[in-house]
Amino acid sequence: MKRLLLAAFLALVSISASASSITTLNFSGSIYSIYDATGLFGPANTSYSSGNYTATVSWDPTTFGPCNNAPSGCTWTVGASNNLVEKFTFNGQTVTFIATSGQLQFQTGGGNSDQITYNGNGSGLSFNTQFGDTNQFFGNPINLNPGLNFSTVNLSYGGGAGSINGSSINFNVTTLSANTSTTPAVPEPSSLALLGSGLAGLGRFIARRRRAA
Repeated sequence: MKRLLLAAFLALVSISASASSITTLNFSGSIYSIYDATGLFGPANTSYSSGNYTATVSWDPTTFGPCNNAPSGCTWTVGASNNLVEKFTFNGQTVTFIATSGQLQFQTGGGNSDQITYNGNGSGLSFNTQFGDTNQFFGNPINLNPGLNFSTVNLSYGGGAGSINGSSINFNVTTLSANTSTTPAVPEPSSLALLGSGLAGLGRFIARRRRAA
């Protein structure tokens, strides 16, 4: 009986552990300048001085530890196991890159505004982007959990700069929103088999007890 219950319990734990969360900042604006050395958005060695872009930066909030300076601010270190993924779309082309070092930072009340900053570095890339607004990002009471949820806000400032394999990008930010979504657990066949065998055995055990009674 104990073995059957243990098998069912382990299967349920295995299923629930496979759920994941993703926080995504969605932002857009116009570029100040782009020098495209490698053909990210068009012909190589091309300069752009105008145009609009859209971008996202995403992370798994469950991989970041507790806030280090609540409630006024938090700084988390970005690494291989808790990276930042950015997609930057310009001129009809989308570039995706992964930052495996750097920082993600939340700050409240700085210059009468909340602030989100991320700077990410990886193989051939470096990005630093900031967003600021008055008491919009983290709510009241302040919640500095890395899983953000807020609608489009009126930014007091926003902008960033980056380089990718010798190409440079400078841009402002005019719209920003954030959402955290949870992907339901997808049971592996082995977990379902373990759960099924545990429940089937438990059912047979209950049936035998009833017949014996």
